[in-house]
Amino acid sequence: MHSLLLVLCFATLAVAQCGLSIRSVAIVRLALGVDTDYKLARAYARQRILGAVLIYNVAILLPLLVLLFWTILSIGFVYFFSHAPGVQIFSFVFFAIVGMLSTCTVCWTLLYSALAFTVLACEDLKLGAVWKRTYDLTSRYLWRGGSFMVLLGGTLFAVTLAIDSPLLVISLLDAWRNNFSPALVTYDVPIYLQIMSAVWDSIINILLLGVALIADGLYYNDLCLRLEGRDILTRLANLEI
Repeated sequence: MHSLLLVLCFATLAVAQCGLSIRSVAIVRLALGVDTDYKLARAYARQRILGAVLIYNVAILLPLLVLLFWTILSIGFVYFFSHAPGVQIFSFVFFAIVGMLSTCTVCWTLLYSALAFTVLACEDLKLGAVWKRTYDLTSRYLWRGGSFMVLLGGTLFAVTLAIDSPLLVISLLDAWRNNFSPALVTYDVPIYLQIMSAVWDSIINILLLGVALIADGLYYNDLCLRLEGRDILTRLANLEI
């Protein structure tokens, strides 16, 4: 029975990812003016569904793998050098460098996967050519792209915190009303708060995913303008017509 439920959950997740990928590709194409009709954008997205799902999963796994690498490196440092002489000063320097490098590499992997999804949505390229095209775009303005991801992530976090604050206040008031104490962890979150939290978080995720997709698309468009003069080429093409 449990195995059947697990299979059903994975099947539901796969269907949801496919639907999310199709809609995400369509949103990017509409936002950048590649298509002017949602039906056309959705039809194109259905043709690229396998690549979109793959890149969507890479976008989730790649930053996690990078974080896992730096975490293992930090744990290894603590394990092997915790009793070394002068370890306090050396630890400060080591973790400062690791913190900086982990932030940069996570931002770059997020940038690469986000641009790969946008390239797949906007350019009719095979999947191998999508990765190469993404690398060409990302490597030209690496630090600028990393700064963009930091700014986008910070903005989305601040907006999420602001939108989520009413529900947080309600939860704190309910905990206070039920005499919750950290020393006696006996407080059970009411079912209505759990339902409200699930619905509220789903709405927030839907809205902010759209914002993130459009922001990534605008950054891709900015790169094309800077590197290729796409606006000039478009105007010249219109003059020839």
